[in-house]
Amino acid sequence: MNKLAYVIPALLVMQPLAAAAQSAPEFNATVTLGYTSTTLNTTPDVSLNSITLSMASDLTFSDSFSVGLDFDYFMGSIDTALLPPGVDIDADVLRFGIEPVYHMPSGFRVGAYMQHFDVDVSVSPLPITFGVDVDSYGILAGYDGGAFDIEGFIGVSDIDLAGVDVTDYGVVGSYEVAPNLNVFGRVSQTNISAAGGDADVTLYGIGADYTFGNGLAVYGALGQADLSITGVPFDLSSTQYSIGMSYDVGSSAGTRPVVVNVEYARNDLDLGPAPDQDLDQWTIGVTIPLGPNASSMPLNTRGRALGGDYRSSIAAAGFAGLF
Repeated sequence: MNKLAYVIPALLVMQPLAAAAQSAPEFNATVTLGYTSTTLNTTPDVSLNSITLSMASDLTFSDSFSVGLDFDYFMGSIDTALLPPGVDIDADVLRFGIEPVYHMPSGFRVGAYMQHFDVDVSVSPLPITFGVDVDSYGILAGYDGGAFDIEGFIGVSDIDLAGVDVTDYGVVGSYEVAPNLNVFGRVSQTNISAAGGDADVTLYGIGADYTFGNGLAVYGALGQADLSITGVPFDLSSTQYSIGMSYDVGSSAGTRPVVVNVEYARNDLDLGPAPDQDLDQWTIGVTIPLGPNASSMPLNTRGRALGGDYRSSIAAAGFAGLF
């Protein structure tokens, strides 16, 4: 069954859940439908066109307890003259996440997270299909100081490959410089240990978003992912710069918020002894906030992917388009 069949029913029940948010527990959600076109500037070009559907939601049971629930669905295809005529490469990625958190009156919080990733790749009409399932889970602790917020986490990821151990850890934070200006950052690492040696993926990210107050907002991010492998005398890295803009078309019409966004990102790939490469990415999307306190910030931005929603550095870099 197509993974989208599991996602659509969830969207259909969001509206009544949002209406029920007037009584405890309070329900808030942000839903984004997006399209991304990525071009690897080689000769000939390699392009990846994808449709994404994302939701980030929060169930608030009391001032001291909440549960975050979210998912992302990615459906993409590769187009290049390097493929023989009639051969298509398609990829599906489905992610679910749940995050119960206990909030203390002092501003400190503790919690746990569990995220499931299902990655499937097929080559048609050839009988070639392969996939991998990943379960990430761990603990987190943070502090909300009003204008600033910081959180650290540590956990493991289970991959359905024998003899492979994966550890994830990192720190994310944000600071509200002004009521309409927010900055954020991230440093995290994923360590992969196998019989043949170790590999580390280190991710750095920083970004900001600014709201003009008339429905218009701008945002941007800078991210870098470094891959080091035991026994390999060089590292691989990907550096991305992105800038985007969103506009709430519902605010001008006096109706329910409906946010449209567009973003451009540029990737520089350092492939060690191989020639460097670069990618261009364009992303568009439509976002609908549901609930009295739902965020209207689009979920298909590179900045969101570089934030704390994805605990694994590999997953965060992948959804950010760095890998």
